[in-house]
Amino acid sequence: MITLFGTMFVLAIIPSPSVFAVVARSIASGFIHGAITTAGIVAGDFIFLLLAILGLWTIAETNALFLVKYLGSAYLIYLGIVTWRAKPRQQEIKGIKDVSWLSNFICGLLITLSDPKAKCLCKINYKLFSKACQYLFNLCN
Repeated sequence: MITLFGTMFVLAIIPSPSVFAVVARSIASGFIHGAITTAGIVAGDFIFLLLAILGLWTIAETNALFLVKYLGSAYLIYLGIVTWRAKPRQQEIKGIKDVSWLSNFICGLLITLSDPKAKCLCKINYKLFSKACQYLFNLCN
């Protein structure tokens, strides 16, 4: 329990991309746009919890995870090479566009779905709750 608390505490104090997205949207467009981005982030968290409840993590722990690891590694290496070889460009900022509420919501949702910190928290919670449920089930039988 102490290890779980420590891990959750460290993950909670490290800012994630979603924090930066909410701050940026709030500064650029106001409180309402930041709140709608936060709603998208919460929706992404619910999607992660739904996937964990449905047991898709168990499928990922089988041989399918082997393929995902290597495809993901190859993609990250490709992105690193492309980024390293890219030439810097200067762009002029013409002005700030007013973004829609839907774009704010989708921004929060996609940031959460691609956030490794959210995935880690989901996995930790799934493991914790599956052990607790198994323990309670064994007590009842």
